[in-house]
Amino acid sequence: MYHIIKISTILKVLKAHTGLITSTKLFEEIEKLHPIIMDSNPKLQNGEATESSTSDGYADDIEAEANSYFHQVFSGQLTIEAMVQMLAQFKESSVEREHSIFECMIRNLFEEYRFFPKYPERQLRIAAVLFGSIIKHQLVTHLTLGIALRGVLDALRKPADSKMFVFGTKALEQFVDRLIEWPKYCNHILQISHLRTTHSELVAFIEQALARISSGHLESDGANIASAIHQQGPT
Repeated sequence: MYHIIKISTILKVLKAHTGLITSTKLFEEIEKLHPIIMDSNPKLQNGEATESSTSDGYADDIEAEANSYFHQVFSGQLTIEAMVQMLAQFKESSVEREHSIFECMIRNLFEEYRFFPKYPERQLRIAAVLFGSIIKHQLVTHLTLGIALRGVLDALRKPADSKMFVFGTKALEQFVDRLIEWPKYCNHILQISHLRTTHSELVAFIEQALARISSGHLESDGANIASAIHQQGPT
């Protein structure tokens, strides 16, 4: 059975590591949101919703449908690619219900983060690929992007033999081609010494990307290396 956490916990972590947040506007958003975030009780496990999330504005039927999609993807009934495509459609949907389901699913995924170490290997890999994919496909922006990137960075800092390190590397591999957008984030990653030993190709890509940022020669070489990382990444 999977567990839940409060999104306020993640927001507190972000506030405690403001050096990673380079956007003043983003930090101001966090300052405003943190004191008014209400406790919530979302459920991912078994596709069931037991309580109304009225504090977040999500009705029981929204929670139930959102959770059912997680159940389908974790049980193998729905592919990660199909899930990401559906999320992208819901994000841009003019139908209020679909947009609410999208927001509910992103929130629930973040709230599950603390308990990823308890996941079996297969479910952990699914969670990592899904987590990285929402970054890759720009399904999260601003505050939620900051939360997602911070979650991956924290996972990478865990011991190399830990489940969360595996989660972090697998998630990172999904959006490696976007790393050039965040030079400071790349520098934080490069400070993780054990990553150089376990994922030398990934480290090499980040270093080369940083070296090319000022020269404007990122397109072809960056795409080729990113493709190689996807193919050679750990299972």
